[in-house]
Amino acid sequence: LVLGSCPVLSQVLHFTPLVLSLLLHFLSLILHSIPLVLHFTPLILYFSSLVLHFLSLVLYFSSLVLYFLSLVLHFSSLVLYFSSLVLHFSSLVLHFISSTWKYRTLSPTLIPILQNTCPGN
Repeated sequence: LVLGSCPVLSQVLHFTPLVLSLLLHFLSLILHSIPLVLHFTPLILYFSSLVLHFLSLVLYFSSLVLYFLSLVLHFSSLVLYFSSLVLHFSSLVLHFISSTWKYRTLSPTLIPILQNTCPGN
Protein backbone atom coordinates (compact mmCIF):
# COMPACT_ATOMS: atom_id res chain seq x y z
CA LEU A 1 0.00 0.00 0.00
CA VAL A 2 1.49 3.30 -1.07
CA LEU A 3 0.41 6.31 1.00
CA GLY A 4 0.48 8.63 -1.96
CA SER A 5 -2.18 6.61 -3.76
CA CYS A 6 -4.79 7.32 -1.02
CA PRO A 7 -4.69 11.00 0.02
CA VAL A 8 -7.43 10.61 2.65
CA LEU A 9 -5.54 7.84 4.43
CA SER A 10 -2.33 9.82 4.31
CA GLN A 11 -4.09 12.84 5.83
CA VAL A 12 -5.62 10.66 8.57
CA LEU A 13 -2.25 9.13 9.38
CA HIS A 14 -0.66 12.56 9.32
CA PHE A 15 -3.11 14.07 11.88
CA THR A 16 -3.56 10.95 14.05
CA PRO A 17 -0.62 11.72 16.41
CA LEU A 18 -1.91 15.28 16.89
CA VAL A 19 -5.46 14.11 17.62
CA LEU A 20 -4.21 11.42 20.01
CA SER A 21 -1.98 13.94 21.72
CA LEU A 22 -4.90 16.35 22.21
CA LEU A 23 -7.13 13.56 23.53
CA LEU A 24 -4.47 12.42 25.99
CA HIS A 25 -3.90 16.00 27.11
CA PHE A 26 -7.64 16.50 27.65
CA LEU A 27 -7.83 13.21 29.56
CA SER A 28 -4.89 14.20 31.74
CA LEU A 29 -6.61 17.53 32.52
CA ILE A 30 -9.73 15.67 33.58
CA LEU A 31 -7.73 13.24 35.70
CA HIS A 32 -5.77 16.08 37.32
CA SER A 33 -8.96 17.98 38.12
CA ILE A 34 -10.53 15.03 39.97
CA PRO A 35 -8.32 15.41 43.10
CA LEU A 36 -8.98 19.15 43.08
CA VAL A 37 -12.73 18.58 42.92
CA LEU A 38 -12.48 15.93 45.63
CA HIS A 39 -10.45 18.31 47.76
CA PHE A 40 -13.09 21.06 47.60
CA THR A 41 -16.14 18.80 47.74
CA PRO A 42 -16.43 18.84 51.58
CA LEU A 43 -16.17 22.61 51.57
CA ILE A 44 -18.82 22.90 48.87
CA LEU A 45 -21.08 20.49 50.76
CA TYR A 46 -20.56 22.41 54.02
CA PHE A 47 -21.51 25.75 52.47
CA SER A 48 -24.47 24.24 50.67
CA SER A 49 -25.67 22.74 53.97
CA LEU A 50 -25.30 26.17 55.59
CA VAL A 51 -27.37 27.73 52.83
CA LEU A 52 -30.03 25.04 53.20
CA HIS A 53 -30.09 25.51 56.97
CA PHE A 54 -30.49 29.26 56.56
CA LEU A 55 -33.33 28.72 54.08
CA SER A 56 -35.06 26.34 56.46
CA LEU A 57 -34.82 28.96 59.22
CA VAL A 58 -36.28 31.58 56.91
CA LEU A 59 -39.14 29.25 56.03
CA TYR A 60 -39.74 28.41 59.69
CA PHE A 61 -39.91 32.06 60.76
CA SER A 62 -42.08 32.98 57.80
CA SER A 63 -44.48 30.18 58.75
CA LEU A 64 -44.57 31.55 62.31
CA VAL A 65 -45.35 35.02 61.01
CA LEU A 66 -48.12 33.61 58.82
CA TYR A 67 -49.51 31.65 61.76
CA PHE A 68 -49.66 34.76 63.97
CA LEU A 69 -51.22 36.73 61.15
CA SER A 70 -53.89 34.07 60.79
CA LEU A 71 -54.54 34.29 64.54
CA VAL A 72 -54.87 38.06 64.33
CA LEU A 73 -57.27 37.73 61.41
CA HIS A 74 -59.27 35.09 63.25
CA PHE A 75 -59.64 37.21 66.38
CA SER A 76 -60.46 40.31 64.36
CA SER A 77 -63.18 38.37 62.56
CA LEU A 78 -64.55 37.30 65.95
CA VAL A 79 -64.54 40.91 67.13
CA LEU A 80 -66.35 41.97 63.97
CA TYR A 81 -68.88 39.17 64.40
CA PHE A 82 -69.65 40.11 68.01
CA SER A 83 -69.80 43.80 67.15
CA SER A 84 -72.30 42.99 64.39
CA LEU A 85 -74.35 41.03 66.93
CA VAL A 86 -74.30 44.00 69.31
CA LEU A 87 -75.36 46.32 66.50
CA HIS A 88 -78.13 43.95 65.48
CA PHE A 89 -79.52 43.66 69.00
CA SER A 90 -79.20 47.40 69.57
CA SER A 91 -81.16 48.00 66.36
CA LEU A 92 -83.82 45.58 67.61
CA VAL A 93 -84.00 47.43 70.92
CA LEU A 94 -84.21 50.78 69.15
CA HIS A 95 -86.91 49.44 66.86
CA PHE A 96 -88.86 48.17 69.86
CA ILE A 97 -88.46 51.50 71.67
CA SER A 98 -89.48 53.49 68.63
CA SER A 99 -92.54 51.33 68.00
CA THR A 100 -93.72 51.58 71.61
CA TRP A 101 -92.91 55.29 71.75
CA LYS A 102 -94.98 55.94 68.64
CA TYR A 103 -98.06 54.42 70.28
CA ARG A 104 -97.50 56.29 73.54
CA THR A 105 -97.34 59.67 71.88
CA LEU A 106 -100.53 59.14 69.90
CA SER A 107 -103.85 60.03 71.35
CA PRO A 108 -105.93 57.11 72.65
CA THR A 109 -108.52 57.64 69.93
CA LEU A 110 -106.01 57.19 67.06
CA ILE A 111 -104.47 53.91 68.30
CA PRO A 112 -107.46 51.68 67.35
CA ILE A 113 -107.71 53.39 63.96
CA LEU A 114 -104.01 52.83 63.24
CA GLN A 115 -104.19 49.25 64.42
CA ASN A 116 -107.03 48.52 62.03
CA THR A 117 -105.36 50.17 59.03
CA CYS A 118 -101.94 48.55 59.45
CA PRO A 119 -101.59 45.41 57.35
CA GLY A 120 -101.00 42.24 59.29
CA ASN A 121 -102.74 43.40 62.50
